[in-house]
Amino acid sequence: MPDAPRPCPRCSVPLRTAKSAAMALDMCTRCGGAFFDHGELPRLARDEPQAFRKLEALVEEVATEDGRGEGPALVCPGCAAPMERYQYAYCSGILLDRCRACSGIWVDGGELGRIDEHLARGQAARVADPAPCARPDLRRLRRAAAALSRSADRDALRHALLGPF
Repeated sequence: MPDAPRPCPRCSVPLRTAKSAAMALDMCTRCGGAFFDHGELPRLARDEPQAFRKLEALVEEVATEDGRGEGPALVCPGCAAPMERYQYAYCSGILLDRCRACSGIWVDGGELGRIDEHLARGQAARVADPAPCARPDLRRLRRAAAALSRSADRDALRHALLGPF
């Protein structure tokens, strides 16, 4: 007996499996969201980044509503554990939902296209600047936190954050 379809975490309708060249994708025909099992999203970004645009077009073709937006925490369609919001690719501005239990990722309608745009910008930026999204200097932030915990002195905090002035 085949497994029952997974429910959409956004609108609860059964997810439909759509085949792409790279994988089988669980998508919602109402809100346009898509569920990626563990490892599928990064593999797609690495192996076939242009597929995001194709998948977005496929999702838009069948979606009847706009599924974007904030709401209560989602329940993972893969294992029914609570999902949490996180920012895709550190500085992309794209918020996705992930499950800590099974590592599945929910992508709301419209976010596949945004991921595609981010990847395209990243490729162009790497040509011009090898570190377009530099991470903060963690040592400097740790020193600032330590200075703040030792003293409420604004000058000490400014010195820890910005260096000598």
